[in-house]
Amino acid sequence: MNAFIRRACARRGFSVVEVLVTIAIITILMALFVPALNKVGEVAARVKQKAQFTNIELGLEAYKNDYGDYPISFSYDGLAFCDGAQTLGEAIVGLDGLGLHPDSIFSPGRLDAAGVEIYYPGIAGTPQETASVQSRTGPYLENDAANAIRLGDIYDNSPASLAGTMVLADMFTKKMRTGIKAGMPILYYKANPANKTIDPTLVSEQDMLTYRAYDNDVLLHLKIKDTRPEHPLGVRIENLY
Repeated sequence: MNAFIRRACARRGFSVVEVLVTIAIITILMALFVPALNKVGEVAARVKQKAQFTNIELGLEAYKNDYGDYPISFSYDGLAFCDGAQTLGEAIVGLDGLGLHPDSIFSPGRLDAAGVEIYYPGIAGTPQETASVQSRTGPYLENDAANAIRLGDIYDNSPASLAGTMVLADMFTKKMRTGIKAGMPILYYKANPANKTIDPTLVSEQDMLTYRAYDNDVLLHLKIKDTRPEHPLGVRIENLY
């Protein structure tokens, strides 16, 4: 009886070799499993990205139906520039997610052509805000489908005049220095098919191109990391053609 008890006690627990073998097996399984999980995540992101592009295309067609043309991809209100990514965001969802004001010139300052403010953040319920919302068209996509986000939530170094502008972010999210997990802005260039493709390296001819190279210039020079290289379109504008 005592011998049986001694043998039972001797078998209690695992030997060092058994523990090491178990750890090795778990490590191998994790090495196989983690890349598979990452691959599933990448495939899911691609599927969501294709769906987002389809939604944006439908939103742009709805905008064109209301306004007769696609939105511009560049704006300047005398104080700050607004790139194509931002005009796309405002056209699809507005600057506050409640739709586009028909008098908008896609100004970073929320102004119309006369310099009058047409969006009224932070004063909900006032006559100005109520009139502004009632005059809106759209939004042509819900915020979730558009993946709309403010520029200042992506870039911690965005100019103050542009931080509140809206962009549509892609579905490949990452943790930004702002602390927000988000995708990168989708760049938008309005095509002018009547223009001929000429030498895009000549500054004097860039406004005559099918796509105006500088329509997203401000965003191309913002970085989510200081060590990241310049965007290819910001370095070589001929990559647009």
